[in-house]
Amino acid sequence: MSSSLFRNHLTTIVEGRTNTSRPNSETQESLQNHDASPTPPPIPPRSTYRGHPSRILNRPRQKRANYGPPTLEPNEKAPPSYRSIFGGGAGGSTKGSSRASNSDFAPEPTFLERQKLRGGWKRIALLLLVLVLLIIGLAVGLGVGLSQRRTSTAGTSTAGKSAHSVGSKENQVFPVGTWSIPTYLTNTTTGCTSNSLTWNCAPYNDYTPSSPQASFTTFDWAINSTSSPPSNDSLTVSSTSNPFYLTFKPSKLTLMDAGTPSERFAFNFSLPRSVIPRGSISADGATTLCYFNDTVISGSLYTRKAADLLASSSSSSSSLGISGQQTQKQWPAAAYITQSADGGSGVPDCYPASNGMVSGPRITQGLQPVSESRQCMCVYENAGGLT
Repeated sequence: MSSSLFRNHLTTIVEGRTNTSRPNSETQESLQNHDASPTPPPIPPRSTYRGHPSRILNRPRQKRANYGPPTLEPNEKAPPSYRSIFGGGAGGSTKGSSRASNSDFAPEPTFLERQKLRGGWKRIALLLLVLVLLIIGLAVGLGVGLSQRRTSTAGTSTAGKSAHSVGSKENQVFPVGTWSIPTYLTNTTTGCTSNSLTWNCAPYNDYTPSSPQASFTTFDWAINSTSSPPSNDSLTVSSTSNPFYLTFKPSKLTLMDAGTPSERFAFNFSLPRSVIPRGSISADGATTLCYFNDTVISGSLYTRKAADLLASSSSSSSSLGISGQQTQKQWPAAAYITQSADGGSGVPDCYPASNGMVSGPRITQGLQPVSESRQCMCVYENAGGLT
């Protein structure tokens, strides 16, 4: 039973295949009509852009390396080759050529070829010239700056070298330091007041060659700098301990006549000067105190002139400071110091005093104003011919 069923099924499959492989009459007629057609179907027109050099050149280089020369339409001219643009090559000019050769696809231009298009060696030379000029400008600027600095430093040390010529072997930053300035009172003038007792100058004796020690006086002053390192434009002078209680704040020092025999540090300022008369000027004989409110203190500290008056006097080795002992370095050269006051209304301004303090009304008896052209002065120096 089963074997008969299998046989029937196999027969059905074989017959189906046989019928499928045989074309029917309609299919055969269609094939005959197709074979009998006299003309083939039309071919689409070919694009003129296909194979054009611009299309090839627009492709990435790695894709057009083996692409070969582009095909051109009849009567179409190829573009000029790269080599003809960048100085010529094996391909030369393609002008008038109808086909492109392999030489038209030269490598990318080199650095030198690109430099030719951008200006070439002339441009590079111009850039190098600008760079050299900049270097020269910087060198000149640095040279001028260093030269000015050396000049300033040399100016600062000029006074120090001058002081060494008169015997100083100290102070590497001359003249900064605390100095003891030995001098002599060489002149006292009382023209600014109608009563000569109201103006006096310590130590109250003018200089005489026979007794120089009686007029010997020392000023203890400090010279400082407002800059670091010190420079001639930043020096100031101020008082320290002083036997005349002449105290003053820092005042500017100015270098004058630099490099000449008269080279000196000069200063000038005003302050009230108090004087205790060396005699009675009041009716009751009381102690009095007089003020000269516009006293001018000026001085010149020389650097190249020797203190010749000190060299001729044994008193130059001692100081008449408050303690009676020399505690500062001695100024190594000549010095000229003055205290002066002009006459006029209210000069001097005197009062009764007790323990150095004003203790009564102003004294006017015997004190008449004098001309402003008249002057009181104390002159201290340690060399002859100074001003």
